[in-house]
Amino acid sequence: MSPPLALLHGFLGAPEAWDAVVEGLADRPAAGLVVRPYLPGHGPDRGETLRGWDDVVDAVASSLPGEPCLVVGYSMGARLALGLLARHPARVAALVLVSSHLGLAEDAARLARAEEDRAMAELAERQGIDALVSAHVGRPVLASQSALPPATRQALAARRRSHDAHRVAQVLRAGGLGAMPDLRAVVGSAGVPVTALAGADDPTYVALAREIGARSGGHVREARGVGHDVVLEAPALVVAAILEGGPS
Repeated sequence: MSPPLALLHGFLGAPEAWDAVVEGLADRPAAGLVVRPYLPGHGPDRGETLRGWDDVVDAVASSLPGEPCLVVGYSMGARLALGLLARHPARVAALVLVSSHLGLAEDAARLARAEEDRAMAELAERQGIDALVSAHVGRPVLASQSALPPATRQALAARRRSHDAHRVAQVLRAGGLGAMPDLRAVVGSAGVPVTALAGADDPTYVALAREIGARSGGHVREARGVGHDVVLEAPALVVAAILEGGPS
């Protein structure tokens, strides 16, 4: 039996973001349990107190089965998957990291990003979730989504606007890229299979995927004609990475 599969969505995402991937894995040999939790600060209020990065990672750990999982994360979910490897290594049997950062290596860059995350959090608190969503989708990293079919863009917008602005603001401050430690050393000593996947039209994250592969000795996959959200734009490639990246 395969280990449990834990699928961690991205910022302002939801468990249904993985629907096409789960459908593609329906015939996975010896398929085991699949869990798709909401990330901390997303979905129903679970009474979480998120004061910093460790709190966010621990909240993710509490939503997973007690046994080691094949953890698949996209964007923010991938960063938190790396956090699991650092803080709860016994919960991780293997990693598939989709459009993942490793953490900012320079203190100045981390402080600048933390300020950007705080500004986005304050925007959510002052003006509500619609203003935050508009600012978020305007990020250059998501530019390729403007070419998606209108119905897909509408569904994405509804999913993003379904969250509570104040809880999202909390996780932005506690679990944004500015709060994330540099986890390069963790990847370099992972001790579990690691697969990194990025869209070829997202050069920053292609470079990060290659760095993850070089540090971990793991597989690297690049999705041609795809931007940041590989889960949305090329779910079959995510399925292939999962099938390839599980523990042997």
